[in-house]
Amino acid sequence: MEHLRNIKMMIKVIAIVLYWRGSSADATRRISVLVSAKVTLSCLFDKLSKLAEWSALTIEWNVVDKHAEKSVVYTFEDGRAHVNRDGSVVDRMQLLEGDASLQLRNVTVGDGGLYTCRIITPVVYTETTLLEVLARPSLSLPETAAVTEGQEKMIQCDITGFYPEKLSVTWHIQNGSHTVHASANLLSRVCTEMSTRNPDGTFSIRSGITLHSSAVKDGEMHIICQVEHQTFSRPYNRSVTLTVQAPSQPLYSAVTLIAVTSVISLLLVTSVVGGALLLYTYFCQAPPSVSEISLPSIVYARMPTDLKCTIRGARRREVKVKWFKLRSGDDSAVQSESVSLLVGEDLSEQACLQSDGTCHTSVLTVCLTVVEDRTEYHCVVLCRGKSFCRKTTVRVKGGKLVPRAYCIHITLLCLPKQSGEITWC
Repeated sequence: MEHLRNIKMMIKVIAIVLYWRGSSADATRRISVLVSAKVTLSCLFDKLSKLAEWSALTIEWNVVDKHAEKSVVYTFEDGRAHVNRDGSVVDRMQLLEGDASLQLRNVTVGDGGLYTCRIITPVVYTETTLLEVLARPSLSLPETAAVTEGQEKMIQCDITGFYPEKLSVTWHIQNGSHTVHASANLLSRVCTEMSTRNPDGTFSIRSGITLHSSAVKDGEMHIICQVEHQTFSRPYNRSVTLTVQAPSQPLYSAVTLIAVTSVISLLLVTSVVGGALLLYTYFCQAPPSVSEISLPSIVYARMPTDLKCTIRGARRREVKVKWFKLRSGDDSAVQSESVSLLVGEDLSEQACLQSDGTCHTSVLTVCLTVVEDRTEYHCVVLCRGKSFCRKTTVRVKGGKLVPRAYCIHITLLCLPKQSGEITWC
């Protein structure tokens, strides 16, 4: 038992010695990288002569961000890797060579901070790297601009997507070969807004310069927007060419514009009213009035009789009248007012239409016999896409005595006075 306690004590002493021996130097590397790039954070340790099992190796990568919050990025323990940040990789084959470097893909502003690599083999190694993420600003400025004579013009420079926030914007005016700071020109004024943070952690800012047309010499000048940022090795410039243009003249006088506007308004009102009237005429008018079929109270056989149907409230060209004669056996077959369903004899060609303005009378003259007693007649009026049917049954009375003309021939004998011969006169 005493022997075992001595062995355990020796192992503890050896572990403590190896721990202090394996600690790395206190120096911290500093790396700068642009947004969306890929970066490798180095972490090297002594190559083992023989690595029997992966479980003998433990690796941990953690980071402390700018808010002093610590988080684990990557761990390798018991032969398995645990990735807490998407796109972070440690090459397992390089571990056998003593290289536990961490690769970060598609770097964002939030990836910046102090990274620490801790390796236990069981010798403990630590290494720190300060990662600084930068974003280069993008400038937006028109190439040309024009100011109306006697007026002012504002030109705006949009600067977006930069990190860190510290950035300087200045304006310069170039007339010919002479360039001066905008603040030295009394005819210009500069306004730069406060920077704003974007959803991805970068910043944006807007700056504008306002100039009067009298500041432009020889009809043209160059305005320079100059930006200084950590990502630029020297100030970055963008320029716009400003020209002066004459004030535009109105194409028409005020009187002409008023007259044209009045005419157009009148035409529009007329069109609207006319359209409303047309719609009312064709869709909203009341249907025509169609009277019942009129005929004499007594209809004699073999005597001409007029059947009349009167239409009011429609124009002549809107009205079409059709007459039908139904025999006594056809009565039960007629159950609809539609012309297409009527059965019988079409007498429309025998009828005539007498018109007087909006009053029209259709007259059908018939001459019936006693056999045609109780004959039914239909008058169908077609107007504005609708049909109106009127019916009547004609009762025929026995024949009426009709006076006849008799012709009496009288033969006259003419006796000549002299010859005595008889002749016919």
